[in-house]
Amino acid sequence: MKDKQIEIVTPRALARAATSSKAKHGEGSVVERRGKLHVRLSLGTLGRRMFALPQGTTEHDAEERRAVMAGMARELLSKGHIAAGLPLLEKAAEAVDGRALQAVAALAGKVARGDAIMKPGGATTIRDLVGRWTSGELARLYPLHVKTWKRPKADAACFAKYVYPVAGDLPVASFTTDHADAVMARIPANRAANTRRNVALRMHRLFSIAVYPLRLLTANPLPPKFLPKAGPQKAKASLHPKEDRALLGCVEIPLLRRMFYGFLIREGMRAGEALALRWDDLDLDNGAVRLDVNKTNDPRSWPLDRGVWRAILAWRSICEKSGTVSGRVFPGVPRFKAAEILRADLHRAGITRAEVFENSKARKQICVHDLRAAFVSISLANGRNEGWIMDRTGHRSSQMIARYRRVARTFADLNLGALLALDAAIPELRGAAANEGPAVAGAEPSDEPPTGCVLDPRNGSAEPKGVATGRAPSGRGQKSAEIATSRDASSGCEPFLNRWSAVQLCPGSPQ
Repeated sequence: MKDKQIEIVTPRALARAATSSKAKHGEGSVVERRGKLHVRLSLGTLGRRMFALPQGTTEHDAEERRAVMAGMARELLSKGHIAAGLPLLEKAAEAVDGRALQAVAALAGKVARGDAIMKPGGATTIRDLVGRWTSGELARLYPLHVKTWKRPKADAACFAKYVYPVAGDLPVASFTTDHADAVMARIPANRAANTRRNVALRMHRLFSIAVYPLRLLTANPLPPKFLPKAGPQKAKASLHPKEDRALLGCVEIPLLRRMFYGFLIREGMRAGEALALRWDDLDLDNGAVRLDVNKTNDPRSWPLDRGVWRAILAWRSICEKSGTVSGRVFPGVPRFKAAEILRADLHRAGITRAEVFENSKARKQICVHDLRAAFVSISLANGRNEGWIMDRTGHRSSQMIARYRRVARTFADLNLGALLALDAAIPELRGAAANEGPAVAGAEPSDEPPTGCVLDPRNGSAEPKGVATGRAPSGRGQKSAEIATSRDASSGCEPFLNRWSAVQLCPGSPQ
């Protein structure tokens, strides 16, 4: 016969059983550990924390203190100052009497409202400092010296995985090079060299902030040579203009994604910048775009490619007719699975070039960021200068552009040509572009630009190399009316452009 389990019923257990519903998030609870009462609170990004109460605290006093501490936590959480207020919760738990407890609660209210600043003390742990950093608290307190955190979740996860098991609860002032070596030893040997460098770089930045402006340390415990060298650059895939036309012309792929792909490869934005792009950022009357918030914190603006301008106008019209217009230009594109989706869409479009999908020690399979790289390579191959490219990509140095010159020379030597205008490359926009936006530049929507074309700097249309504007391919000078043919003209007096020149035959079309 098995022994029956004996359940011990305490007054606190009876009180919990009498409660019809679970306590609300943030209310906390009083628990007993090893003969001592603790207050347990859920503190958002900091997780659950246990606060030991003074020895001899009664259950009644513990419940009163829990209520005060829960109120402090809720106010700090609502204002985003929970990391800064964590030391105050610890002081509230240690308060010897009600007067001291109320004084700490009043100070927590000032911190939550921004009327007071909590500077880290000598007992600040690595975990606490990382929490204040990744939550943006330090950036708000020291905007001139601490940058706004770009990827708080990913970087906080990095610290939790590699740093916290070694030194999470260690005071910042006690961290040494031996601790740093132990952190690096936790990284699996099969991880890339850049992964090891990124972990070391995050630790180095954390302790640089601890030196100044926090002044918790007099010097960074990590020596200059602690940072591992960056690993070798892998060769990256780049779409060819012919593959771009196949991808954008595949009607099995949702129109939203094809617009997104075509926009990236023709405007050179980062994927995150394009996904955050709002209709208010576009000047649809003049065909321009502005990016006030971006990775480098350097606002930039430029005129859109004319084919992109017309495609955006048509896309806006399609969204309005279907009732799907939102604040963003490309809503619903999943950012963190975009690379996998792009590769699946390339297969769907019949693109099978091995170089695009190879993933090895020397080569990286294509991702969405490589569409931006293709923009740089194709632009260089077709004669665009660095200034024109940097205005659109946001690169700050020629060294960044120089990485793409080898691929650009390959593009030029292979005579791969230029990209088709976006509104001409997407079948659904060909008719819409003629009705809703400026006229299509270059050939008819169904025609592809001839091999060996360069981009016309005035309108983005494809022009044969060595052929001057206003001349036929043979080089014989002709008038505008002679260059135009019935095949090029649209119905009525709609504006149109000749397929070999940028001569405007009817007014009203952007050039």
